[in-house]
Amino acid sequence: LAAFVVDYVQLMKPGGPDQKKSFSREQEVAAVGRMVKNLAKELMAVGIDLAQLNKDAKNQKRKPVMDDIRESSAPAHDANKVVLIWNPDAQERVHEYADAATPSEVGLIDCVELIIAKCRGGGRTGIVRVAFHPEWTLFDEWPEGMPMPDRSEKNEEGTRRRQ
Repeated sequence: LAAFVVDYVQLMKPGGPDQKKSFSREQEVAAVGRMVKNLAKELMAVGIDLAQLNKDAKNQKRKPVMDDIRESSAPAHDANKVVLIWNPDAQERVHEYADAATPSEVGLIDCVELIIAKCRGGGRTGIVRVAFHPEWTLFDEWPEGMPMPDRSEKNEEGTRRRQ
C-alpha cells in the first residue's frame, strides 16, 4: 500500500459505534486527523485527508486559507502538507450545466489554483495554476498555446476558456 485517501475527514468519528459522545465536534475531527496520520506512519504510506471548507470562505468569494477547514483546524496543523483548491469559476459553471444535456457538452476548462498552504520539511509554499476538466474531475497541465486567465482584473469573457 503506497497511499490511502479519507474522503472526507469530517464524516468520520473516533472510536466505535458504542462510544458515547463526550467530546466536542472539533475534538472529534482532531482525533480522526491524528488517527489518519498515525495509520500512515504505521503503514509507511501516504495518508490523504480530504476535508470540506466552511461556507464562509465560499460566500466571501476569496481564496481559502487553512483556518477555513470546517469543524476543526487541527488536521491542517497536524498535516505535513496542506493543499487548498480554489476554483472561482465553479458557481458560473453550474448555470451553464443546467442548459446542457451533459457536462461534457459544455466543454469547459477551468483555471484552478492549487494553494500549497503548508509544506513541512523545507518544501515551498505558493500557488500552482492548473487546468481542471469538471466533466471528468481531472486536474492537468494548462494546455500549451492557450492563454492563462488574468485574475488580477475582471475581463469580459470571464476566466474560463472553451476547448
